[in-house]
Amino acid sequence: MDGNEIRAKVGEEKEQKKRTIKGAISDGWNAAKRKAGECWHWTMTHKGEILTAFVIAKGAISLGKDAGIIKPHVVKNEEDKRLRVYDPRNGYYYYLRRPLTNHEKFELERRSANGEGYGYILSDMGVLSGR
Repeated sequence: MDGNEIRAKVGEEKEQKKRTIKGAISDGWNAAKRKAGECWHWTMTHKGEILTAFVIAKGAISLGKDAGIIKPHVVKNEEDKRLRVYDPRNGYYYYLRRPLTNHEKFELERRSANGEGYGYILSDMGVLSGR
């Protein structure tokens, strides 16, 4: 075998591999399309059951929220953010009974600029929780 024959044989093997890979990709796409079609057909034939399940699930979730059983973490985290104050001097979080008013926030900043600690200021205002 000379160099040209070897190059030709290697080229044929590469082409065969490309055809095999293309065939596998094509088979995968066809299988995905077939499954998508089956899902669409199932969805269209069971539309009533799906809508009923969604209505029941939505009602259960809203009842759970109203009863206080289901509380989304996002709402809880937002509430926690409003009910705590971070003191950058000592790295503590102070937990509050209620959110601070704008006047109280201004007074906190003014008094802390004068050198008082957040803990002393907040306890003086009477807004610290028992946590």
